[in-house]
Amino acid sequence: QQRPVEWLAAVEPRGVTVAVGDDVEHRAGKSYYALVVASDGGEPRTTRKRYSEFADLYAAVLAAYHGSHLRTSVPAPPAKVLNPFVNQLDPRFVDNRRVELNDFVKKLVQLPRALSNPAVLDFFDLQLQTHVAPA
Repeated sequence: QQRPVEWLAAVEPRGVTVAVGDDVEHRAGKSYYALVVASDGGEPRTTRKRYSEFADLYAAVLAAYHGSHLRTSVPAPPAKVLNPFVNQLDPRFVDNRRVELNDFVKKLVQLPRALSNPAVLDFFDLQLQTHVAPA
C-alpha cells in the first residue's frame, strides 16, 4: 500500500525563507551570488552559489516532476547567456541576473512538495523534520 503524498508536508522544513542577496562576489572571472536561507525562525545562513548551480537545481527539480501535472509549474532560472560579446561581470548584467535568480528561488520553494525534494534540500542546506507529532 502506498502512502498518500500528504505525509510529506509533515516532514518538510517549516518557515523557509530564501533570497539572493545584493552581495555578489567575483572570483576568477565568475560571479558568486549570496544565497540567504532561514527556516523555522532560525538565523539566516548565507552561502555562495554560481549561476550554473541554480541551473543544475532547475534540471534536477524538473526531472523529479517528470510525469506530474506540476512539471509545467516549475519556475525556470534566467536563461544562460551564450553570447561572447556580453560582459557577464558588468554590474547591470549581474544585478539583473541576481534579481531573476531571487525570483526563481522564491517561486521554487512555493512549489508543492519542493521542500521534500533532495536536490532542493541540498541546494538550500535544509533538513527534513525528524520529530513530527503523529496525526
